[in-house]
Order: sequence, then structure tokens, then C-alpha cells
Amino acid sequence: MFALQKTVGSARLAKQIVQQRRTVVDLPPSVKVSFIEKLLGGVAITVSILGIPTYVSCNIKNYKKT
Repeated sequence: MFALQKTVGSARLAKQIVQQRRTVVDLPPSVKVSFIEKLLGGVAITVSILGIPTYVSCNIKNYKKT
């Protein structure tokens, strides 16, 4: 019984600590991201998503041997 009360109390405390209040502001960004940064980010995301499938499809013969 006491363990359950302690757990519930901890959950309430964690909820109060983690709670964040945010508002939606419709303004232009305060810091503009440069084109190079956008480009490098897009390339990094594309390579990370397509890298392993591309490697596997290029080496499919090695996978078929095993």
C-alpha cells in the first residue's frame, strides 16, 4: 500500500517538474538558417535513410551466397 502511494506521489511530482508551457507565435524566425546548413542537413538525412538499403542492394550477391 505504501509503495503504491509513494509511486503515485512520485508520478505527480514528475508531472509538475516536466510540465512545460509553450505558446504559438506567428513571427519570422529570430535566427535565419543558412542555405548551406539546410543543404548539409538534407544530405545527412538522405544518406542516413538511404545508405544501408543502397549498400545491401549493391552487395546482394554476397547476401545470396550465405
